[in-house]
Amino acid sequence: MKAKQSLRALMLIVPLLFMASCKDLPSESVSSEEILQAPTDYEIDESITNEKGGVYYQIFVRSFADTNADGHGDLKGITDKIPYLQELGVKGIWLTPINPSPSYHGYDVTDYKAIHPDFGTLEDFDTLISVAAEHNIDVIIDLVINHTARTHPWFLEGRRRFNTPEYNPNDPSDKGNWYDFYIENGEVKVKIGYFGDHMPELLLNNTAVREEITSISKFWLDRGVKGFRLDAAGHFFETHPENIDFLGWFSDMVKSYKQDSYIVAEAWENFNVQKYYYAGVESLFNFDGANATGFIIDSIMA
Repeated sequence: MKAKQSLRALMLIVPLLFMASCKDLPSESVSSEEILQAPTDYEIDESITNEKGGVYYQIFVRSFADTNADGHGDLKGITDKIPYLQELGVKGIWLTPINPSPSYHGYDVTDYKAIHPDFGTLEDFDTLISVAAEHNIDVIIDLVINHTARTHPWFLEGRRRFNTPEYNPNDPSDKGNWYDFYIENGEVKVKIGYFGDHMPELLLNNTAVREEITSISKFWLDRGVKGFRLDAAGHFFETHPENIDFLGWFSDMVKSYKQDSYIVAEAWENFNVQKYYYAGVESLFNFDGANATGFIIDSIMA
């Protein structure tokens, strides 16, 4: 009986709430032109600090916001949108690769300490970091160290040296030891990596390669990034223990330089495997969760 009374009361309350909300609506009509017009200024709620937890917002730079009408998104476009992102309650932004690359997606890098010319300059990046900090938004960047582009100077030099008297197989700094080169019919070739021969994989157990990764990481940390999203972390080596050991090395290296940095790794593994990766890194993408199904998830996604 109580349940029926509660339901009846709820049915009475809902129309009253609806009428009360309708009462406050403006009587004048709003044109479709006004609805479609994008705001140029934002009223910022300064109480949003995002200090405890929150959402990281992924930005594919090339398509996000174009300020110079060249058909490519750019860093200035992201900077202009920082107030809007703060209004959404965003804690941080993750920038997909910003380095020079021959591909539209940028996941085959040719220079780890530069900005793709389509996106702007290092000065534009510094401005983005500064404005984001003013709005309590962290910035992490994609760090693609599993592989490079075939046009990266490291690869070109290593391939050139590998079958010459210059090559020293015992010298970690020799670029011929940075990739898995071999000779076939007198021609220098490289072992095809997980993503194809256009993305030759670095030998991450090489001490000179790790020194270069350390230098790259510090370069961006010094420019104010909060940390890194490590691409293809499940493919660094051929075994999970090796991947986990490398992640541990990378995490220790970064946090010894900047203690409050944040690292998230991409390892496309099921949770029974992925859970062990937390021994090496603090955060991982939850792909099992993203692909999960069920009544609650299906209802939310409907």
